[in-house]
Amino acid sequence: MSHTNVVCPFCLWNRPIKPSEGGIPFGEFERSPSETAVIQVREVSPGPGRGRKGKGVGGFPVIEEVSFEDALGDSAYSELAEELKSRLIFMIKDYLKTGILDIEDIS
Repeated sequence: MSHTNVVCPFCLWNRPIKPSEGGIPFGEFERSPSETAVIQVREVSPGPGRGRKGKGVGGFPVIEEVSFEDALGDSAYSELAEELKSRLIFMIKDYLKTGILDIEDIS
């Protein structure tokens, strides 16, 4: 038995392609990247291994989301945002060089 994963070219993490296997929610790619949070601050709630027993209890609810633009201007996140920006620029340059993209794709 096997399943196929998709590897994110940005972070190199991978997930199964099929949503039934915990896979990629492809509809999420339709959201504007400039309006999508790149940083999430989550609360650590009690749960298994964190002071409370029981499945389905606790979790890590999102308490703050930070966009790329806001992260660049926030001293708490600006270094990380610059690293993300550098990775994005590197990817675009590499894809242009290899022909995966051409300049018309990004203009």
